[in-house]
Amino acid sequence: MKQNITILIQSLKDSPKIISNYISMISEKDLNEKRKDNFWTIKEHLIHLDYVQDILFQRILKFKNEDNPKIVPYFPENDKIENNKFNSINEILNSYANKRKKQIDLINELKESDFNKEAFHDEFKKYNLEIILNHILYHDYWHMYRIEELWLTKDNYLSE
Repeated sequence: MKQNITILIQSLKDSPKIISNYISMISEKDLNEKRKDNFWTIKEHLIHLDYVQDILFQRILKFKNEDNPKIVPYFPENDKIENNKFNSINEILNSYANKRKKQIDLINELKESDFNKEAFHDEFKKYNLEIILNHILYHDYWHMYRIEELWLTKDNYLSE
């Protein structure tokens, strides 16, 4: 396996721990604060992170099971965040971590030939497993940045 893939896999393994450790510093009030009408709360960001892990797992699975995978774009703005699905923040974080472990287990089952496949994706010019792994990691970190911004940034500096 290419060195970059190995690094990406380790980073993907670490993301749930990094997120969980960071979230442990945030009060319950701040986790649920709606900063502006069109903003998600921190809790909603976590619910979204958990939710999309299933979509990403299915994308990885397509590379394992299909010769010419076709990926359907996903648009989170069309989602309704289910705030009542989980009883606690820890439950969300545990679900997210378990789904990530399932992804890593699947990635470790893949063959070299799976990493050489190109998929068709309406949204992107190029799409393969290495891009998916990068995408998952960048998606984690984008939400981590947004969570930090929602928690710490004063109103007059908060980006839209």
